[in-house]
Amino acid sequence: MSDAYQGSEAADWETYCVLGAKNRTNGEELIHQRLTGQDAYDHFALALYLKQLISFCELTGRSDVRLEDIQRKEKILFLYEIFRIFDFRLRYLELGSTVFEIIDGIRMMASLENNRDPTPDISFYGIERSGFLRSVGKYIHKGSSIKYVNDVEDAGGIDVLYDRAVSSYMTSESSELARFLNMSRIGYANLLLSRTVSFDIVNDVGKAQTFFGIPELVNNLCGNLYYLFGRERDDTSVEGFFIYTRDIEIDTIMQSFRRSPLLDRFMAEKDVAATPAGRLARSVPPRRLLADRCHFRAPLDARLASFRAARGSTGA
Repeated sequence: MSDAYQGSEAADWETYCVLGAKNRTNGEELIHQRLTGQDAYDHFALALYLKQLISFCELTGRSDVRLEDIQRKEKILFLYEIFRIFDFRLRYLELGSTVFEIIDGIRMMASLENNRDPTPDISFYGIERSGFLRSVGKYIHKGSSIKYVNDVEDAGGIDVLYDRAVSSYMTSESSELARFLNMSRIGYANLLLSRTVSFDIVNDVGKAQTFFGIPELVNNLCGNLYYLFGRERDDTSVEGFFIYTRDIEIDTIMQSFRRSPLLDRFMAEKDVAATPAGRLARSVPPRRLLADRCHFRAPLDARLASFRAARGSTGA
């Protein structure tokens, strides 16, 4: 697995961030500071995600919150209901965790229901390349159980995995993405997928990204992957939000989503439906789940049972 998923530059491209000024009359430009590489990403990401975090904090405890007030609806609303399936006692892993603003989002959602803060019962794991963002995330969430790991497997048994297209920076192999998902019981992910074979692009910030081939991905999963909503870019690819479930029925998950008035409204606006991912492919080879491909299932379930016994919960 590459450790450069947030700053992996295509050979001929360099990521940069510029602060400067432009004369409105003659167009003259002055450059105050130019940042490149990881520094450029850190400055951009910190401002972006701290603004989101602050918005969650400002909404916490309010009784007049509307759907349009909530930032990152596609993340916060879905993950809150997924966490509810586990009674908020779970191990959560985020690919590209930045400053763990998810913690503040979950606190906000709980406050809208006049419930206690459930985050003390959640173990948060993150894969985050930036040492700067890792430090910020820990400093502003003192008291939360946060641990950074280098690989999904390092976190042990994971209940919920979240991926906002970071996997497309981490690896170029569909089988590797399948391995990430297979380590979780529920995976919620914004994925870039190809209807046929995998291919790479250079995106608009000069980074190499992979569109994973659906046939190979589906064939390497130990559970089921469903398309929820997004956009079909063209005849070759799909960009959207997907849910993976290994041992929890998709109907159970969708029913949990619809119990939330805010999420139910959002789903209606986005026309959300659980469509098997294989239907988006041009062709899917016969599925062959080899025994060694899913060898971790028994020990993983044993670790989850042990974790819940220690926490005093029987889980979902």
